[in-house]
Amino acid sequence: MTLEFPAGVVNRDETPADAARRELLEETGCAGGELVSAGRVNPNPAFMTNAVHTFVATEFECGDSQKLDANEILDVETVPVDRVVSDLGGEPFTNGIMVISLIWFLRFREKYNSGET
Repeated sequence: MTLEFPAGVVNRDETPADAARRELLEETGCAGGELVSAGRVNPNPAFMTNAVHTFVATEFECGDSQKLDANEILDVETVPVDRVVSDLGGEPFTNGIMVISLIWFLRFREKYNSGET
């Protein structure tokens, strides 16, 4: 078991922002208002061409139903940012993509709190 941010694959007919919005709704039942791009990286450009896009929902409203894919089994859990940071790399925060997204989120939060965004 791991704890992770909502995530998924960008379909051929979607932009990364559209995929982020869709995955947020499917996995959490929450609809994001404004989605802001926090960053993009290639996790292993030596032999892969994929990219990790991180978005922050500055506003969202949660309903009561997820729309999970057939093989997805997940529960929604709210975790304080400080706990994620302090426990990162240990159970249950062991997903590598989450590390990437957390760094982008922390940078976004710093800029947001300083009024830069």
